[in-house]
Amino acid sequence: MNKFMQFLSKTKFHLYLIAVLNTVSFQAMSTNYTNEDINDELGAELSFSEVHAELDNSNISMSFSNDYSSLPDFFVRVEVNDNYQMSCEKQRCFYSRASVNNNEKTVHRKTNIPLSFGDKVTFTMRTGGKNGKIVDKKEVIVTPYFSKVEARLENNTISMSFSDTYSSFSDFFVRVEVNGNYQMSCEQQTCYYSWPSVKNNEKEVHRVTSEPLSFGDRVTFTMRTGGSNGKIVDRKEVVVNPYFSEVEAQLENNTISMSFSDTYSSFSGFFVRAEVNGNYQMSCEQQTCYYSWPSINNNEKEVHRVTSEPLSFGDKVTFTMRTGGSNGEIVDKKEVIVNPHFSEVKALLKTNTISMSFSDTYSSFADFFVRVEVNGNYQMSCDQHTCYYSRSSVTNNEKEVHRVTSEPLSIGDKVTFMMRSGDRNGEMIAIKEVVVN
Repeated sequence: MNKFMQFLSKTKFHLYLIAVLNTVSFQAMSTNYTNEDINDELGAELSFSEVHAELDNSNISMSFSNDYSSLPDFFVRVEVNDNYQMSCEKQRCFYSRASVNNNEKTVHRKTNIPLSFGDKVTFTMRTGGKNGKIVDKKEVIVTPYFSKVEARLENNTISMSFSDTYSSFSDFFVRVEVNGNYQMSCEQQTCYYSWPSVKNNEKEVHRVTSEPLSFGDRVTFTMRTGGSNGKIVDRKEVVVNPYFSEVEAQLENNTISMSFSDTYSSFSGFFVRAEVNGNYQMSCEQQTCYYSWPSINNNEKEVHRVTSEPLSFGDKVTFTMRTGGSNGEIVDKKEVIVNPHFSEVKALLKTNTISMSFSDTYSSFADFFVRVEVNGNYQMSCDQHTCYYSRSSVTNNEKEVHRVTSEPLSIGDKVTFMMRSGDRNGEMIAIKEVVVN
């Protein structure tokens, strides 16, 4: 072989060796992450936690785990009607404001053009950069909606509320009917047969119905774009039924109570009943209440009694309301499980004092127990009538227990107040936490 051929042979080998080394080097430096690899790393599939598009302030927002931002080639993009609005690439977000709370990243902006009815907002999440694999995609169609609707039997009032921004759109329309009969409507800024008011850009519209409301009446609230015959974008229905305003069972004085509008008492089929563990305690049928003491204040009827047997931990008190008499349709039902509770808990940084208060009646129960910890470390406890490592006092059957902590309190300390039935290892029936600030 001549010298030229020997040189060429050596050169080819060198070029081949360099190519192989370069390939190995490139493969060592480059890692092709698959979505499965990322899922394994995070323990879950990538997805948006929440996405929003708010017509009233033209704000768009998205939230997702901040862990995603540390992934290679993580990318999200938001468009309105296919027009770019904002994006995030790894830790950086563009044309937007980002914040992190409890490891959840929220990104938002006001759109460069005000949002309108029917706009389509698209949120796209990818791995592998802006042209990579789509791992989550969500679309929001911008439409108005009712913030709240109500039908109150006690005063024959119907009401609705929504963003006043909607009123500026030329084709905005709402209508309210009772059992298919017209009651009120709004068309842009003008509302008919009703009283509108605006507070903090929220419009509330109400009226007294043309006929008194009755049990079972159906009130329909309809919102449209495109005028009175346009597309329905929100519809809500309320069936008029009575309900309990409040129910209670107080262990400390063995009292059960219920309250509701006295207007209900004028209806012939109105009936309420209260039981403890399935045993009858009291009832009301129209204006008459049995085995109880009713009182009326501002058209609110409150009915109460001391139970036939003393209440105990875990007793179940059931309050049932019906239309159609004692065997009629149940329209409201509430249950209360009798358990003691803390009246108040405190942690005072200035004096290094922790305190709790509760009914002294609880102390008469053999299995009553409370314990207080600071950052998991024991501070004080009470076992029936005895309280340890603390000072206690009783005023008007309310027991207050306090102490100066064994170590000075610091900002951020967590103070935990625990109440149990069945001694220190019994069932947890109340727990409150205070973070020292």
